[in-house]
Amino acid sequence: MVGQTAVVACDLGRTPTVRRPFGAFGALAATIQPFTAPLMIETKVRFNADDLQHLDQQAAAAGKTRSALIRDRALARLTTAEYHRLVSAVARRMHGDLNRRQVETVTAFVVNEIHRITG
Repeated sequence: MVGQTAVVACDLGRTPTVRRPFGAFGALAATIQPFTAPLMIETKVRFNADDLQHLDQQAAAAGKTRSALIRDRALARLTTAEYHRLVSAVARRMHGDLNRRQVETVTAFVVNEIHRITG
């Protein structure tokens, strides 16, 4: 420690610790906390070469790793805001041929059917 500036120390397998001056002589007081990252269970999946190349391109475009892209898509949930954006997009696509209630009914039906088929 130089002067009164806090120093951040990091040990492999432990969380970073901020050390601050303690007492009149500037001794260091630190607490080390064990690293508690959630463990992820490994799952294997097989893709053909074309699909893998397509996933690589999508991951690169999204700025993610391929595994992160696959994980995000496998655990995808539709939020309320996303649902309303989807309903608005369907309404625009229908050019006013369906009223808002009809668009919401059709959108909800399709979302539920996709979930039923894939889930």
